[in-house]
Amino acid sequence: MNNETWEFPFVWSVTNATATAGSTRILTMQINNETYQTSNWSAINGYNFRLILELWVWQTNTNTLTYGWNSNGEYRTAWLQLWFNMTTPTPPPPPS
Repeated sequence: MNNETWEFPFVWSVTNATATAGSTRILTMQINNETYQTSNWSAINGYNFRLILELWVWQTNTNTLTYGWNSNGEYRTAWLQLWFNMTTPTPPPPPS
């Protein structure tokens, strides 16, 4: 419906990754209890991964999903990005 708001949980975790030669690659993720394989998602030393979420709208007149919607003569879109690092913490130095 117009101006309706939906809210739902978005729970995610990386379930499998590799790190070689200065590159960290995510192989699988779990999002809301569903497992997804990823391809070519890597970051140098595990820094600056980015996950982008987009709002797509179901068009009842055409039975299709579209990115964005018309509102008062303007076309609008909604998206957000989550930046995260996946690094191994550096252990503290031994006591002297």
